[in-house]
Amino acid sequence: MMNHLGKILLAIFAFGSCGAYAQINPDTLKVQPSVEKDTVIAFQSEVFAIAKYTGNSIILRWSPDQAGGWHVGNQLGYMIERTEIKSDSTYNPEKFEAIVNQPVKPWPLEEWKKIAGEGKDKYAAIAAQSLYGEGYNTGGLLDKADEFKNRYSFALLSADFSPETAEALGLRFEDVNIEKNKVYIYRIFLAEESKNYKIDTAYQVVNTSKVFEMPEVAPSKILEEELKVSFYWDRAIYDQYYSAYYIERSSDGENFQRLNEQPYVNALSEEFAESHTSIVYSDSLEQNYKVYYYRILGLSPFGEISKPSQPFKAMGRDRTPPSVPYNIESTPVSSSRVKIKWQKDKEEKDLLGYVVSRSQDFKGTFVPLFDKPLKPGTREFIDKTAVEMGTNYYMVSALDTAGNISNSLISFAPMIDSIPPAAPTGLQGKIDSTGLVTLTWKLGAEKNIKGYNLYFSNAKDHVFTTVNNHPIQDTVYTDTVQVKTLTEEIFYCLIAVDVNFNRSVSSDTLRLKRPDFIPPTSPVFTDFKVDRGGIEIYWGNSSSKDAEEYLLLRSTGDQAFSEIQRFKAIDEVVQYKDLDVESGVIYSYSLITIDNDGLQSTPAYPLKIKMRQKEKAASLSDIAVSKNDQEGSVDLSWNYMNNSIHAFVLYRAVDGRNFKSYKTFSPETKSFSDYFVKEGSRYEYTLKVQLKSGQITDFGEVVAVQF
Repeated sequence: MMNHLGKILLAIFAFGSCGAYAQINPDTLKVQPSVEKDTVIAFQSEVFAIAKYTGNSIILRWSPDQAGGWHVGNQLGYMIERTEIKSDSTYNPEKFEAIVNQPVKPWPLEEWKKIAGEGKDKYAAIAAQSLYGEGYNTGGLLDKADEFKNRYSFALLSADFSPETAEALGLRFEDVNIEKNKVYIYRIFLAEESKNYKIDTAYQVVNTSKVFEMPEVAPSKILEEELKVSFYWDRAIYDQYYSAYYIERSSDGENFQRLNEQPYVNALSEEFAESHTSIVYSDSLEQNYKVYYYRILGLSPFGEISKPSQPFKAMGRDRTPPSVPYNIESTPVSSSRVKIKWQKDKEEKDLLGYVVSRSQDFKGTFVPLFDKPLKPGTREFIDKTAVEMGTNYYMVSALDTAGNISNSLISFAPMIDSIPPAAPTGLQGKIDSTGLVTLTWKLGAEKNIKGYNLYFSNAKDHVFTTVNNHPIQDTVYTDTVQVKTLTEEIFYCLIAVDVNFNRSVSSDTLRLKRPDFIPPTSPVFTDFKVDRGGIEIYWGNSSSKDAEEYLLLRSTGDQAFSEIQRFKAIDEVVQYKDLDVESGVIYSYSLITIDNDGLQSTPAYPLKIKMRQKEKAASLSDIAVSKNDQEGSVDLSWNYMNNSIHAFVLYRAVDGRNFKSYKTFSPETKSFSDYFVKEGSRYEYTLKVQLKSGQITDFGEVVAVQF
């Protein structure tokens, strides 16, 4: 009797094959029911259905997904209704018509004797026993529940393997009253509503425009093993079409014999992970290197057998490696030559020879030292290319004619080396805000470097302490340091170590600054002066040694402070004159210190200063005008003594009308010729001066000319 896991796996396999077949078939469509679950019902189940158009009929197969649902369906039976989808892809849900006169139920016991007797359908016998056989379990409730699930599993599996059994179980129906090139919708549901068990209706859509052909099975992988071959095919693809398989074998590629009398079901296994992606079949053989031809046939849930797959070849192969060489000795005979010796008690008839491999790392990749194996009987070999002053590990492998190989234990050849590596270079690093130190350096050119020792000290002239317990086999290292300390700096250096523990001289010392979490002190205002040119302020800089720069801030009224100037601490600036001020306005000033870690001090206590009334700049009085008859223009020239001129603005009036802004000139311009004049008109000119402070003078002297 199957164990509990086997029963459940078979049940899952049976359900999966029925449901998936319809989803992949391009001529059928699985329609999921939209029946609202009744939460008051004690038990619930679904009916999964598939359908197949044969050319003359439509075969329906269905099964409940729970053992309890199967039992209720056996008692009440199933009704089957059909409607047709019109050419415009619409249908009337009220037009479903019954295609069975009475509920489809399992046959009575007497009817089963027609197909389940001796020499008849063995799957019918299994199904009949599942339906009507006496109980074999006299244990508790859980044991009886297991027996009930077991009956359910074997009944559904038998229905997959035998169409007549499926019909006798009341899980199959053939609709022969159909027409070609039509689309039908079928629905299958309980003939009566169960009070305690809710079973949803199953729907299937079938197109009769063409007959669906089952695909041939193609293996995805073939393994040729010792006296055994195994072949794999994709579970995700073929489980959609087949419930089980038959395997056939031939020695000549023409006459095939079936290897399994019973349909082959490869259930899922937690112990064999590959069973979740592939179906696997293994054939035991009497001898190796005899070629056999195999082919696979699928058995669908409709009880149909597919066409055989294309034959494929496989044979058993020698997978037994030679005995292992032992007592490996590797002895240096010079700075670059090592003698390797070994023993082997038995040399097999198919022994091809020996391969000696070398690696510079015990756990690294071993590379053969020659292309062709050494002949059988060889017991020593001299490596003439050993790594000088490095590590040389050796392994001896025995190889047979089938390619099987056995590897010896690893032997180390201690090379003579007293030359230390060069001092490490390129040491650099950084410390983040949490105290995590990241150090990097350049890899040394020596091939026999084992690693690096890292040392640190809190002062360059103090004794350095080792950071690592074992040589660092990398060019990156992370360390951690205290950041809440008065010691602002930490120093690191490196020493390279080779495989023979020769030590280099120290690298250059690296100085790193610890993160700073203490903001600098604030500057202090000491004095100020106000004159008609602006406001001049004085201050004392921060006492913090790590001050990097200062920000001078200003505000007026309720406005926020904004930066007006920035000074480098190294320049030791302690005064500033603010020229961009207006008369009568009160200005507030403050200063902030920024240290070399970007920390800012609290702003200095604000200094409030009222700007006195500025003296208004004089208007332009030095201006000359002349009529240029030859050029047909009016020529102007002027002069104004002030170092803060931003621009000159020329105004013109024609024939006594009002002055209008005419031209604007740069501070360097001192003359202008006006060609836009006409004879008989009178022209008057004057200038205003715009200063860099924004102040604009009054109109200057007015000059006139009659043209």
